[in-house]
Amino acid sequence: MEETTQVNQTIELKQKPKKRSFAKIIGIIIAVIIIIIIAVGLWLYYSPASAFKSKVMQKLSYPLTLVNGKAISYSEVTRRYEIAKKGDSTLGPITDPAVSGKILKSLIEGAELKLLATKYSISSSNQDMDYLFEEIADTTTSGDKQALATRLEKMGVTVDEFKKDILEPQIIFTNLAVWFNTQRQFNVDSYKKMDVVQQAISQGQTFEEAAKTYSEDDSSKNLEGNMGSLPLKTILPELSVQIATMKTGEVKLITSRYGLHLIKVDSIDTQAGTYKLKQIFIKAGDDFQNWFDQQKKSYRVTTLVRHF
Repeated sequence: MEETTQVNQTIELKQKPKKRSFAKIIGIIIAVIIIIIIAVGLWLYYSPASAFKSKVMQKLSYPLTLVNGKAISYSEVTRRYEIAKKGDSTLGPITDPAVSGKILKSLIEGAELKLLATKYSISSSNQDMDYLFEEIADTTTSGDKQALATRLEKMGVTVDEFKKDILEPQIIFTNLAVWFNTQRQFNVDSYKKMDVVQQAISQGQTFEEAAKTYSEDDSSKNLEGNMGSLPLKTILPELSVQIATMKTGEVKLITSRYGLHLIKVDSIDTQAGTYKLKQIFIKAGDDFQNWFDQQKKSYRVTTLVRHF
């Protein structure tokens, strides 16, 4: 029995150095890896821009900046640059700090915008995307959406990519402005003006008289609120989606990116798909941009590469 115990103890003594040696090797390997990562990080942060550095960042998809922990990689910057270059042949090289810095700044602002939109449950819809895409087609290809799609393909961008990367941030910004304008506490003066309008109408003033007296839109003011007969697709999407639910004779307060619209539906031509509308418009205040800039300050932007 004693002999067996001695043998076991001898085996344990022989095994312990091996276990310690293995653990020590693993520890050394981990330490070396950490040192390499730190060294590469410091080199990328401090070293001047170069072709070799660009290749390393491209290969690693290395983050240039963190926005509240969300990475913006060098690959994202180069892709956005390639799109911009195809649209503007006069654009300088990406190695120009002014060019690359401007692109990175727009990506940072886009990341901040998405964080803010998430905070307030703001999103973009397919209807919003389609409206803006059609609007761009109207101004660039005489309304030919297929021609616009072809032009984008020549730039190496699909319609879906264009909508997601270029249009979606614009739409979210717009929808955030719409949300802001619905908040009475942020637009006290505008809502007070609209209260006066609605009170005047409730006390017997006609919609037309009120439009002529109070509307802050010159065209509707001069025409006693008359907007004419319009198809919904020609109206701002945040207005059209609400107007589509209204009935003839109905009056409704609707908020847009520009302010407050008291809309009256005079008649609906179902065959032509048009709505004869009148409106009284009250402008929103100028506080949205200041509020937006102030909100962005709460997000931490961490620079990981100084020169690229």
